[in-house]
Amino acid sequence: MPAYWLALIITFIVWLTLFSVNKTFRKEMLITGILITPFALLDKLIIPVYWNPVQFGFEPFVFTFFISGIASVIYEFAFKKQISKESKHMSLMKMLYFVIPVGFAFLLFYFLHLNIIYFIILTLVFSAMAIYMFRKDLGLDILLSAVFFAALNTWLYISPGSINWWNMPLVTEFGFALAFGAFVGPLYEFLTNSRLHKSAI
Repeated sequence: MPAYWLALIITFIVWLTLFSVNKTFRKEMLITGILITPFALLDKLIIPVYWNPVQFGFEPFVFTFFISGIASVIYEFAFKKQISKESKHMSLMKMLYFVIPVGFAFLLFYFLHLNIIYFIILTLVFSAMAIYMFRKDLGLDILLSAVFFAALNTWLYISPGSINWWNMPLVTEFGFALAFGAFVGPLYEFLTNSRLHKSAI
């Protein structure tokens, strides 16, 4: 079995577990997955300069959907949190708040001649910082989503089937996982102006 397929299966099991264990997670996991999955198109830009797994083309989209759902609720799962107040309408206009972080990351990428993966990492980090600027109450969500998501993905970096995927130091992928968790973890709460409280489950 290709290592990427094994990664998909393991990731799906984790995603399905979170999706099943608490029904309040489901909407957040699905919407976050839908919002983030199109960015899997960037995978074409980082092969083979960053990594080069054996794949058939569809895997990045499925994988991105699953990891986005996982990252969106991993903090809530770990600390038994759930949304207590949510706007009836998601404000996609808030996505415009990330234009400046993306632009700043692009300037660093362009003038410092960075690898494309560093542009992606910087974009995620600056976007997470933007969320924190507007929502200080999501600080813990940002921090711990980053840590927990990176820890959960450690198996991907060291498993025998995937150890040869990487064309850059593994610490770079760990940095990506931290940045991805930091941004995606609080994204739904930010866009819906949600608040978290202790779950009764």
